[in-house]
Amino acid sequence: MLPWPSRRLSDNPDHTLWHYANGRMPDWVNGSDGEVAWIKREHRGVQWLDKIHLPTKSQHRKYILEPKFTIKFDTAFDQVVRACADLKREGKTWIRDELSRAYTALHRMGFAHSFEAWDGDRLVAGAFGLQMGAVMSIDSVFHHVSNAGIAVYGQTLLRLRDRGFKLVDVNYVSGPFARFGEEWVPQWRFEELLRQMLREHPTIADGVPAPVLPARVARLLPLARGVEKVMARFRSPYQKSQTAPAAVDTDPTTATPPSGTSANPAPAKTEKPAPENAAAATPGDDAQAA
Repeated sequence: MLPWPSRRLSDNPDHTLWHYANGRMPDWVNGSDGEVAWIKREHRGVQWLDKIHLPTKSQHRKYILEPKFTIKFDTAFDQVVRACADLKREGKTWIRDELSRAYTALHRMGFAHSFEAWDGDRLVAGAFGLQMGAVMSIDSVFHHVSNAGIAVYGQTLLRLRDRGFKLVDVNYVSGPFARFGEEWVPQWRFEELLRQMLREHPTIADGVPAPVLPARVARLLPLARGVEKVMARFRSPYQKSQTAPAAVDTDPTTATPPSGTSANPAPAKTEKPAPENAAAATPGDDAQAA
């Protein structure tokens, strides 16, 4: 493997791990549609697990603290990914076939996980993401029933916190999940945190071993970071997007974004949810956390 693999999508699980470990994410290059590749924006959306804010609406708090739904983990991974990638949601998806195959392989390797809300024997909401040490990404969320998405998301945050995870990579701060305390950090800060937290190895459940980056991937990371640092002198490593939200909440230790970066990060991938307190929800009323 070269220390700078292609940023095109691949179904090779090592290729996917490499980009996650380098702080990249799969997204539309222009921020809304068309080509999907491994990219970095100037800022990253994160949820600190020691800063979870439970929703103030009693209806939503009830579903999180006293869930109406049965919350399970890793019992229907492929089904969750297919639901998140369903074109009925928005008529488009960043979860291309090669990514789906890579995620399935990474699930077998112990890196990719699904988080599920069940109503009896029916899967009514779910999310999936990858574990990088003490960081868990939540890359996409869907729901078919009102409040099921917020239930699975909130319960997952609490579960990850209790299992010793430190941070959730949500890619972008957007949608109803921002109420939980998601915030923006500069991409360079996110990469610092990722490097630190890759040294920790919490587990999602008892008896489930924590995944460790294969040596063939881990040993080349320092070289790749060095190459990217040199290249950044000549070309920005950040992919510009077409629009930006109004505000950035950076890490408390960083009062302003680093020199040379925009004060406004890129928008979320556009598969966003309808408000979950609506009277009814359809398969298209689903959410993208990232």
